[in-house]
Amino acid sequence: RRTGAIVLARWQKRDLAAAWTHIVSCCKERRALAATAAKVVLLLQNIKVARSWRTWEGAVRELQRQRRVMERVVARLGHRGMSDAWTAWGSAVEENRSDAEKMQRDLMVESRVDAMQREVQSLEVMFEEKSRAVVQKAAAAVEAERE
Repeated sequence: RRTGAIVLARWQKRDLAAAWTHIVSCCKERRALAATAAKVVLLLQNIKVARSWRTWEGAVRELQRQRRVMERVVARLGHRGMSDAWTAWGSAVEENRSDAEKMQRDLMVESRVDAMQREVQSLEVMFEEKSRAVVQKAAAAVEAERE
């Protein structure tokens, strides 16, 4: 009887052990499923973080592009100011050059006029001298006729 009781106790323990083993395997399976679910949740969160990161990175790249464009615009405006300054300088040089050329022409005209005036004066002096000589000859001829 004792042996039967021991066998019966062992069978009951076997049932209990089997139940306990089943509970443990269910717990392990539940933990594995929970870990997998946690990984899925982390993955989904990482996907959202990655999407947010890509959005932020795209926005930063766009802002950097806009900044480069604005820097080029500002540089062109600066170059435009420099270009305007060079143009004004070139115009001033050209105007001064034309003024100098006009002054030189005026001086040449004045010098020609002065030369012509001197020539006219010398011609007038020569004309007066010749006129005096002619008048003196005519006066001498008139006196010679009177005598």
